[in-house]
Amino acid sequence: MSNYRWQAFSLVDSPNGSASIVFCRGCKFRCPYCHNPELLEFEKQDGDLNLQEIKEKILKLSHGNFTETDWLIISGGEPLNNEAYILREILKCARSIKLKTGIYTTGIYPEKIKELYYLIDYFHIDFKCNNNIDEKTIETVRFLEDKAEYLHVNFTVMKKYHSKEIIDVTKRTFNYPIGLSIRDEKRLMIFTRASNNRETLVKLENYQLYTESELKQIIF
Repeated sequence: MSNYRWQAFSLVDSPNGSASIVFCRGCKFRCPYCHNPELLEFEKQDGDLNLQEIKEKILKLSHGNFTETDWLIISGGEPLNNEAYILREILKCARSIKLKTGIYTTGIYPEKIKELYYLIDYFHIDFKCNNNIDEKTIETVRFLEDKAEYLHVNFTVMKKYHSKEIIDVTKRTFNYPIGLSIRDEKRLMIFTRASNNRETLVKLENYQLYTESELKQIIF
């Protein structure tokens, strides 16, 4: 049985507006920089909710002509470890009260993405952990490029775990960049490109482990 956590309100997890978040428990990756390490294990923990409880939480966001938030975001863990029909239930529940929907995923299950994409407005694809480019994730991104209303592709780059070569491979694989922005402590390198009149945002996050000059030499 799938297990979930619930966050009623966030202003930082959607492309615009406010969001409520369903966190799906369980992920096979063990990235040393994981943002939600408490959700890595699949076994139920105290405070977890089941599917019916999550759907009830979503429906309570509706108050007739308005909802408490603009988006329902599914995150994790890796949400696509759930069966597609379970995620479909959650997404349809959100759509039934006119919430926009999004998902944070590694993209390593393109077959599930292809089953669910029509119910999802925002895709945040994270390349995780390994010092290579996962072909399944590439398949997911390629599939979504001309379908997703919002498509963000994110790389977390740490000098200890990722070589300069892997950054160069990502650059060549996705045929960008057209822009670079480095911001304070997290040093976000941001790339955008257009695809069928849609904009794809590609971010490389760096936690002060490559210098700005090093990054520019790699990217440009």
